[in-house]
Amino acid sequence: MVDFENWQSELENKLATAVKIATSKQIEEFEVYMIRSRSVNAEVMNGLVNAKNGGQIGIGARVVKNKKIGSASSSGLDDEAINFALDNALQVATSLDQKDEKWEGFHSSTDTGKEGKIDFDIINYDSEQVVNQIGEVIQETKAMDDRIFAVGGNFNSTYGVMGVANSEELLKSTKLTAIIGNLNVQARDGGKIKSDNVSVFRNSVPETLLGLTEPAVSKIQKLLKSRKFGQSKQLPVVFDNSSATQMVGRSLSNAINGEAVINHQSAFADKIGDSVAANDVTIYDDGQAFDIPRTLAIDAEGVARQTTTIIEDGVLLSYVFDTYHANIYDVNPTGNATRGGSQSYENNPNIGINPLRMETGSKSMDEIITEIDEGILLTGGFMGLHTTNVVSGDFSVVNQQAFEIIGGEIGDALEAVTVAGDHYEFFKKITQIGNEQEVKPGFFGPPSIIPSLELDGITISG
Repeated sequence: MVDFENWQSELENKLATAVKIATSKQIEEFEVYMIRSRSVNAEVMNGLVNAKNGGQIGIGARVVKNKKIGSASSSGLDDEAINFALDNALQVATSLDQKDEKWEGFHSSTDTGKEGKIDFDIINYDSEQVVNQIGEVIQETKAMDDRIFAVGGNFNSTYGVMGVANSEELLKSTKLTAIIGNLNVQARDGGKIKSDNVSVFRNSVPETLLGLTEPAVSKIQKLLKSRKFGQSKQLPVVFDNSSATQMVGRSLSNAINGEAVINHQSAFADKIGDSVAANDVTIYDDGQAFDIPRTLAIDAEGVARQTTTIIEDGVLLSYVFDTYHANIYDVNPTGNATRGGSQSYENNPNIGINPLRMETGSKSMDEIITEIDEGILLTGGFMGLHTTNVVSGDFSVVNQQAFEIIGGEIGDALEAVTVAGDHYEFFKKITQIGNEQEVKPGFFGPPSIIPSLELDGITISG
């Protein structure tokens, strides 16, 4: 049986060893990042589930010598791996000609955040159980409608520990358990094919996944009856919480990034204290969102994860930073350093968005819709969202899961419609905010909690 409960203390001992080794090498300025994790990764394709075990175990080191920064990594956490990473990072730093005059040092605070829910039962959630649960969902889904011809997607169960130590006497660690998955259901009626996605975000092991795809199948059955919109006009538009999460995530991912702000590549640069959204819009970058999986106590530099108020009552209050860019901007880091990739220790930290959370309103989406005589409901995601211009703000994207709103009710499903506007005017056009608090997939980022939104004056064509 895996002794996961002791992994964190064992990792901290490894970090302490790395500090001693770096000190013995007379390396004056250094950082070591360590991770140890195990996962079950399941891919669903053509009704079949292929699961395999994976994970990470390795060290990433950064060494600074006369403001020249070298980095290196190694798999494993033994003394040999530690020595390899530190020696190679030192060699890189020594060989560089160019100093980074903006470098001011590693993080030094001993503060730490809190972890999300930890479920030690996850170590027994093996590939066989994952395959069986997903297999049951596939059978159940196909039995709901004989027009369903494909169920695909992916499913990941992870548990692990991560830690950071550096020459500023920082030594911290954190642990996580998380289950994240996405299933796509497709159905065909004649020449028309429609699909929808459902997601799983959990900190603990599910007893069953049955019933997961029922909302997707219900929506697809309506979408198979879709008709053309046949016009182009500005209308009140309701974004359900899935489409709102996608749009808000895309809009803010660059706008509040401290590096983009410093380089004047953000539409929100130099706008702290300015009104950038409707008066009732309040949005947090929530590194302490305990209802979202993968909530950690620290970021990839050992900075305490925190809840940062980005917009409050429509006013821009903050950006997000790692240590390097926070020092340049002369503010404290916000706990947003991340190391991406399948083997995170191989990559240097950069700025990433934590889960976004928007303050909810008092009405449900259905209640908001009852007040609209003519409008459009957008659900799901958008085609082309990744190509929109987040610097200028212009966007023109396609939504394939739109519905008309007539007389306060949801009417016919519509064929693909084009949605055009400006990412940053988007926030100013919000007229009502729903009360949903579900976790939904983010846009190339972490899952977030964004409620449904009504906007006025959005151009829809199709």
